[in-house]
Amino acid sequence: MSATSATRSTAADANTKTLNLVTHPVCGDLGAVGVVTVQVISTIKELRLIYDIRSRLAIKVPTLRGERPGRHDELWFQTCCELFIRDPQQPGPYLEFNFSPAGDFASYAFDDPLQGMRSHRWPGPLQELSVRSNILRSKIPDLLGDSFLHRLVVEVSIPKIAIGGSTQLYPTVVLETVAGISLWAIWHPIDRPHFHHPKNFLRALDIP
Repeated sequence: MSATSATRSTAADANTKTLNLVTHPVCGDLGAVGVVTVQVISTIKELRLIYDIRSRLAIKVPTLRGERPGRHDELWFQTCCELFIRDPQQPGPYLEFNFSPAGDFASYAFDDPLQGMRSHRWPGPLQELSVRSNILRSKIPDLLGDSFLHRLVVEVSIPKIAIGGSTQLYPTVVLETVAGISLWAIWHPIDRPHFHHPKNFLRALDIP
């Protein structure tokens, strides 16, 4: 399903917002070869995110860790879409979700930045969280008239029960191309990449 069709199918009962992500300055020229957007669609039962990654360089897409999609650690060492989310009423604890374009995922809970890390689980079938991707390799014009040879769209569906009262979203992307890895987020508040830094949530998106 494309980002457009997903929006149409949920238009009647969903709130939607689109974000543009930027690379950290330390990524240098790697940040100039792509465009990354995240569409956030919120319904009563689920939170859907559509990561749209466009690149002038070939994107290195990971393969499944097992025979079928499942929960796996350290997905961020390759191309990976991520979500950090917290409850604004409890600014210490937060959740981290990792989504591999191959379909694997991970979810963690923290008490404070990088403290108390543990697997995050919730009631209900694990299959309620899904990751789907679509890889395109034809020329795709962007809004500025340039063209990108490679496009990766990753659609994620998270049941609302999995996020509880967390409403502040900080989506990120680890993008690996043939030239190396670049790190993308809404913003980067300090002089080194740090997706767990507490200042990240100062510009977080509230669930629409």
